[in-house]
Amino acid sequence: MSYRRVFLSIMSILLSLAVMATPASAQAIRPGFSSAGTDTPSLPTVDAANELTFSQLGKGEQYLQGPYDSLGMVFSLPSSWELTSGATLDLLFSTSFNSLNASGTSPSQVNGGSVTITFNGVTISHLQITQIGDLYEQIAIPDSALQPRRLDGRYEINLSLDSGLTCDVNQQLTMIIKPESRFILPHQEITPATDLSKFPEPFSMDPAWPDSAMIVLPDQPTAMELQSAMTIGAGMSNLTGSVTFSLTTESKLSEAERASNHLIMVGKAASLPSLAKLSLVAPVSGSGFNLPSSSPSDGIIQMIASPWNGAKVVLVVSGATDEAVLKASQAISTGTIIPAEQPNLAVVENVAVQPVPQTIPVDQTLANLGYDLKSTTDRLNRPGTTSSIFLFYVPPGNIAGNDAYFKLQFSHSALLNFNRSGLVVLLNNQPIGSFRFSADSAKSSSTAQFQIPAPALLPGNNKIEVRSDLVPVDNCTSPKLAGLWLAISPESTLHLPLNPLTIGSASFFDLSLLPLPFILNPTLDSTAFVVAKNDLTSWNTALKIASDLGNRLNGKLITIKTYFQDAVPDDVKANDHLILFGRPSTLTMLADMKESLPASFEAGSDVAVVKNPQVSYRLGASTPVGYLELLRSPWNKDRVVLAVLGNSVQGISQASDAILVPAQRSHLMGDFSLITDTQIISVDTRLGVSQAANTTSTTPGPTTEQPLKIENFPNAQPGWILPVLLAAIVLMLLTVVIVIISAKRKN
Repeated sequence: MSYRRVFLSIMSILLSLAVMATPASAQAIRPGFSSAGTDTPSLPTVDAANELTFSQLGKGEQYLQGPYDSLGMVFSLPSSWELTSGATLDLLFSTSFNSLNASGTSPSQVNGGSVTITFNGVTISHLQITQIGDLYEQIAIPDSALQPRRLDGRYEINLSLDSGLTCDVNQQLTMIIKPESRFILPHQEITPATDLSKFPEPFSMDPAWPDSAMIVLPDQPTAMELQSAMTIGAGMSNLTGSVTFSLTTESKLSEAERASNHLIMVGKAASLPSLAKLSLVAPVSGSGFNLPSSSPSDGIIQMIASPWNGAKVVLVVSGATDEAVLKASQAISTGTIIPAEQPNLAVVENVAVQPVPQTIPVDQTLANLGYDLKSTTDRLNRPGTTSSIFLFYVPPGNIAGNDAYFKLQFSHSALLNFNRSGLVVLLNNQPIGSFRFSADSAKSSSTAQFQIPAPALLPGNNKIEVRSDLVPVDNCTSPKLAGLWLAISPESTLHLPLNPLTIGSASFFDLSLLPLPFILNPTLDSTAFVVAKNDLTSWNTALKIASDLGNRLNGKLITIKTYFQDAVPDDVKANDHLILFGRPSTLTMLADMKESLPASFEAGSDVAVVKNPQVSYRLGASTPVGYLELLRSPWNKDRVVLAVLGNSVQGISQASDAILVPAQRSHLMGDFSLITDTQIISVDTRLGVSQAANTTSTTPGPTTEQPLKIENFPNAQPGWILPVLLAAIVLMLLTVVIVIISAKRKN
């Protein structure tokens, strides 16, 4: 062995160890980038009001891999936009490939392939790939491409890569579309359409365009009017997911709020005097509306352009009675509204609250669910990653048995690269299994069985997705041959033995599982909100929680209940989950649950007294504190009560944020959490172990208790790396000495 070879081997090992010791952030190299173009081209400055970046559309780096690949995006625009001439696509991208040209050839002669770009089905560019590195192209979008062709009115862009002319030699072509790429969309502001048949338009349904709506109640709303507001918040969050809801009363609505939000006027016609000032299709008349063909029990829905902001609308959800208002709100929650004489007017005669199916067949084929062989094959006959989705229903209040499974029957092409082709099965976006294609599985129909984990099932509609990656055995095979395909048999079977879910047996709920158990019913029919009268802060908190629950549902009709605390019916206490909102001193209902509460409150006090605290604190009287308590209902052991409480407006907000903000929700556990501005301390009083505070509303005083330590560990490399690296270096040096001595002795 030569000294040089020994030295190079040792240096290689040392370099490998050095790389291991280097923090990951220092090693990150963006794949596919050529060293020829390291500086990202700068984009020209434009009016930010016309700009829509790929990042805003939720897209990170998008990869196109030669010789054939494609990607597409679908998005919507604000309903108050009307596009004008001059639209462009500013494409920032990086290319990397092995040039087939001889050295010294002009860059203009390099050919990596081409990318065809279409916008709304109109070809706007054939982009030739002639360089490597970071590049920028501005592509004009003609006026003829500005009209969407999709039935849902959304816009779409597609990029198709073709480097097939040179695929006999593997160029390893990669094109990376950067998230800074953008559309420049000149537009003029118009009045949004108020056609109720297109509802939930004009409310935003795209996260790229966050929207806000202010629900306006009468100054003294009834419990049913308040319930209607909760129904709308939950229902519209379920439909859009992009609208932030707030709540106020008619006299407290400020001019700034009126001008900057969509307004949703909820309440009886006689309880909302401001309705008479609006130019409604059916104006207010007495206690109802001027609609001779309607009945006083009918719910009335009207939508007009906002007189305070031309880009917003006013949605009126009303009627002559409380029951009529509730009908209208429940119709809103379905997302399907049928107009009456005018497109912006609907009369709701009745809302049939159909009983939720409680059973389903244990075995259902895709054919039973309404899917056939041709529809799935059509989706899975292209190169690259494609998918087919199947929906099925699970009755609420059930969990899957241990032997639940999805048996997939399928066949596929033999013209696949079996080392790179296969399929993955996902249930509600959670992978539950995979299958790699082979020459044997290509010979005849194949069967693969995937176990369904109980936590992956949702009450209501569920989604199974079969996602395939089809790679040709020969990259030069033209896509026109249609040699890539996967056919799913309609005899594929869902085997779903279900067991009833009860708190006493199958599950032991705690705060870490929120929003369970409330979303186990897809219509929220088994959940009741309880609030105090004249407590706008608590009403707003309840609306936020209702919107969050609605955003997680997969039902179509919201039937959540809402009551004032002094008028909760006995049958509701006995049959429903309850969520209480407010300050403990104003929620006298808490006294009825004092023995069951993890932390109780003395009459008129906002200070929690925790059972068996391990560490006690004294908090200042002005310190905002929020509380979350979860307990079995004292009226029904199979139901729960969640209390969202605080000693102040800020305290109540802190308690709700602990549920609504994912980073905070991850700290919840047990049956009681105390939330301050900077900390969440969770305990489980059922286990007799507590880390929570026993607070008193006094100024801080001397205490012998040791503070509870909450340590934040920095994201650093493990401590063992440097000692191991040093030891390895010493070992390598010793090895060098031994090898040299041994070599000299042989000589």
